[in-house]
Amino acid sequence: MSLTAWRHVPIEENGEPLVRLTGLYSQSWHRTMGRPGSLDEIWMRVNTNRNLFKAQSYLPQGIKLLVLDGWRPVALHQKIVTADLLEIAAHPELKEILDPADITAKHPAPSLTGGRVGVTLCDDQGEPLDMGSVVRHPCLEALTYYYHDKHSEQAELFHKRRMCLLAAMTRSGFSSDGGAWWRFQHGTQHHHSLVGGPAQYGLVTHLPGDHEARAFS
Repeated sequence: MSLTAWRHVPIEENGEPLVRLTGLYSQSWHRTMGRPGSLDEIWMRVNTNRNLFKAQSYLPQGIKLLVLDGWRPVALHQKIVTADLLEIAAHPELKEILDPADITAKHPAPSLTGGRVGVTLCDDQGEPLDMGSVVRHPCLEALTYYYHDKHSEQAELFHKRRMCLLAAMTRSGFSSDGGAWWRFQHGTQHHHSLVGGPAQYGLVTHLPGDHEARAFS
């Protein structure tokens, strides 16, 4: 599938609201990094949230999901994309790891729909496991299958952990988000370009009801 094929998938918005993530380990990655405009909490669509709990149930004992990213406000997403483009300007081979910049209702970037999540694995105390690359750092090591043909004890451990995460997420209804091992989608145009049918999730510009996006500035 080409990098732009997902943009041709029609959207039939199902109206699911965003919900705040609770009940799983979470750590807003952009907030932790001090990125202006980052949210204190992680939000996503209702069924995206439910599927994360399914994924948790498929993980081995002693291994937990750690959720790092969900829905983003448009302004934050634009800052992230701009920063990523500057970081990999000299490395076009890493283009597939980038988030799409699209902010239109016809084909919004997946992070603007509430259907994309960033996740990793942690132990029972919420301490992140080493997955072989830093989350959201665009490098070859971020590619999901980078370690599959590397024959060292450490590389085999990284690959095993990534495949454990991939299996739990795909079994619970997510699709792998192309290049980066930590990104998964459900209900988005990208997801339905892989599984068929129209996308369920379109552009979301605000949190529901009276909730305000409590942001770091």
